Amino acid sequence: MLNNDSFQKIAEPNELSVILPHILSHFGIKNNNHVLECLPENKEHISLNTFRVTLAKLGVGTRVENKKTKYMKEFYGELPWLIISAHNPIIFVTKQNSNSYTYYEGITGKQITTNNLPISGKIQILVFYSTSYNNLIDKNTSWHKKLMYRYKTSFFSLFLASTFLASLGLLIPLAIMILYDVIIPTKSINLLYSVGFGLSIISLSGFIVDIFRNKMVIFLNLRINATINELIINKLVSLPAKMTENTSIASQILKLKDLSSVHNFFIKPWFASLFELPGLLIMLATIGVIGKLLIIFPIIATILHLILFYFFKQYNMLNSKNSFLLNDKHLNNTAETFTHVQTIRYHGREDSWAKQYQSSNHSFCRNSFKKAKAFSLTNSLSGLIMFINVIAISLTGAYLVGENAISVGALLACMILGWMSLLPFKNLLSFLFYINPLQSQLNQIQKLLTLPSEYDPYYPYATIDKFQGEIIFKDTSFKYHGDSKPAIKNLNIAIPAKSFICISGSNGSGKSTLLKLLTRLYEVQVGAVFIDRTNIKQHSIIEYQQNIGYLPERISVLPGRISDILRYDNQSATTSELYIACKKANIFRDIQRLPDGFETRLENSEHHIVKTDQFLKKIYLARLFVKKPSIYLLDEPTSYLSPADIKILLKELDNLRSKATIIVVTHLPELFPQADGALVLDEGTTKFFGNMKKFHNLNSQNVA
Repeated sequence: MLNNDSFQKIAEPNELSVILPHILSHFGIKNNNHVLECLPENKEHISLNTFRVTLAKLGVGTRVENKKTKYMKEFYGELPWLIISAHNPIIFVTKQNSNSYTYYEGITGKQITTNNLPISGKIQILVFYSTSYNNLIDKNTSWHKKLMYRYKTSFFSLFLASTFLASLGLLIPLAIMILYDVIIPTKSINLLYSVGFGLSIISLSGFIVDIFRNKMVIFLNLRINATINELIINKLVSLPAKMTENTSIASQILKLKDLSSVHNFFIKPWFASLFELPGLLIMLATIGVIGKLLIIFPIIATILHLILFYFFKQYNMLNSKNSFLLNDKHLNNTAETFTHVQTIRYHGREDSWAKQYQSSNHSFCRNSFKKAKAFSLTNSLSGLIMFINVIAISLTGAYLVGENAISVGALLACMILGWMSLLPFKNLLSFLFYINPLQSQLNQIQKLLTLPSEYDPYYPYATIDKFQGEIIFKDTSFKYHGDSKPAIKNLNIAIPAKSFICISGSNGSGKSTLLKLLTRLYEVQVGAVFIDRTNIKQHSIIEYQQNIGYLPERISVLPGRISDILRYDNQSATTSELYIACKKANIFRDIQRLPDGFETRLENSEHHIVKTDQFLKKIYLARLFVKKPSIYLLDEPTSYLSPADIKILLKELDNLRSKATIIVVTHLPELFPQADGALVLDEGTTKFFGNMKKFHNLNSQNVA
C-alpha cells in the first residue's frame, strides 16, 4: 500500500491544485464565502491530506482503493474517480462508456476522452461520496427508521402476502353463501363439485402463501436482530475506553442484555396483524355489499376497539414514566449488587442490601401486576365487543332474512366476516401491552448508538503503510477526571525510530497512562502525539491500532482457542509462524503438553496452568510476535515471568531493535541493558530523559 508520503512523491502538489476546481464543479460546489473559508491558504501547492480534508469540509468524502492496472477493468466503483499512478499524471475520471473514458488531466487541466486510461503499475483510486448526506441521515433519522427503510422490500412483500391471504379468507364466507343460496335450493351436484374444488384450490393457495409469509417473517426477524446486534457491538467496541469505564454506560449496557421485546416483535401475532389491517377494509366493504344494514355493527365494533385502544394507551402513558423509573432502579440495583458484592460482604451489609433489593423488586412486580390487570380487562372487553357484534349481526340478519332483504347464505357470510374483521384488533391488544417495554428498549439502543465514537467513518484519515517508529510528544497533557490531577503534564520528548526506551518511575507517575495514550485507549486532551511526524489523531483508530503492539500489565483471558488468540491480530499467520512466535515467548512446550495443544480453549480449560498469570503473559507476548507491529508498547513485560522466560524475552527484544521501536514500562530498567535510553516520570512530568549511560550515572549519584 502506498502511504501519504509516497502519494506526495507520485503526484506533484500542483496537480491536485489543477484538479480541485474540476472536482468542486462536478459536485456543484459554487465559489462562495463558505468555500473560500474551507480552501487552504496556499492553493497552488496542496498536499494530499490537505486536499482530502478540504473536500471533507465541503461535504465530499473520499476513500482509497488500491489496485493494479491489469485489474482496472474489474473495478466498478461509482464515478467519479481520482486516480494516482506511479508513472503518470493525476486524472479525474467523470464518465465511463462501453468503449471510452472522459477525464481531466492533472498537469494541463484539459478534458480528454479516450479509449484507455493513461495509467500503469500500482495505482490508488480515490472514490468520492457525500458526507453531508450521510451525516444528515445520522442526525435526523432514528436507527430503527433507517432499519425499516433498509428492509422496505421485505416489508412490502409481507404486505402483499397478507393482503392476498385476506382476499382468500374472504372467498370462504362467499363460498358458504353460494352453498346455502344456490347449491342447496337447486340441488346442483356439479356446482357443489365446482365449489368444493374451488375451496380446495383456495385452501392450498392460502397454505402456500402462509408458509411464504411465515418464512419471510422468520427471515426478517433473523436479519433485523443480526443487524441490531451488529450495530450494538460495533458501537460498544468503538466507544472511548474512558467512557466505557463510566458506571452509567455500564448500566446502559446492562439494560440491553434482555432485548426480548425487540427480538420477538417480528414473530408475535401482532406483527402479522399490522399487515392484515388493509384486509379489514375489504371485509367491511363486502359486508356492506351482501349484508346491507349489517355493516353498521362491524363499524361500531371497530370504533369501540379504537376507543378501547386509546384509553389503554393513555393508561400506559400515565404509568410509563413510573414504570421506566422502577425498571431502571431494579436494573441499577442488580448491577450494583454484582459490581460491589465483595464490598457488601466486607462491611457486613448483606441483610440491609437484600432488603433494599427486595423493596425495589416488590415495587417493580406490583407495577407489572397492575399493567397485567389492565391488559386482562382490556382483552376481556375486546372479546365482549366481538361477541356482541356477532349477536347483533345474527339477530338483525334474521329479521332481514324474514323480510327477504338478504339471504340465509348472506347472513352466515356476514357473521363469519364480522368475526374475522375484528380478529386483528384482538391481536393488536397484545402489542399495546408490550409497546412500553419495546419503546424502552428501542430508546436504550438509540441512546447507546448516539454516543460519540472514537472515530468518524466519514473523515478522510491519513493512510498507513508501515510506521517507521519515530514518536514525538508535544506539550502533551491528560487527566482521567475533571477534578483529578493530571496523569501526564506538559510532556515534551522525541523518541527516534527503531530505538529501545525504558520508562520508569514510582507508582502513579503516569507510566501506564503514557502507553495508553500511544495505543489510543485514551485520547490526548492537550497537546499532541506524533508518529512519523503525523498527528496520531489523523489516522483511523482501527488502522492505527493494527500497527501498534500493546502488552498490558494485567492480562485477562480471551475467549477462543489458543491458535485463534494468537492469530487475533494477524489472521493470515501460518502454523509455522505460530510455532516460531511461541518459541520466542518460551511457551511452545507448555502448549504442546496440553491434551488439545493449540486447540485448547482458555476460558473453558480444566487445566490450571492455562489461567495462570505467567501462561497468559506469554500467550500475549507470542501474539505480539505473530502480529509483527512497527511499535512495541510493553507494560511490565517481565512481571510473572520466570528468570528463564526473562532471559529469552530479552534476547528477542534485542533482535527486534533494528526492526521496530520498543517502549518498555518497568520498575527495573537495569534488566534491559540493551536499551538506548530511559524516561523517568514523576507525577506525570519528565524527571529524566536521556541515554542509558546518563541514566546510570544519575542513579549512582542518587544512591551516593
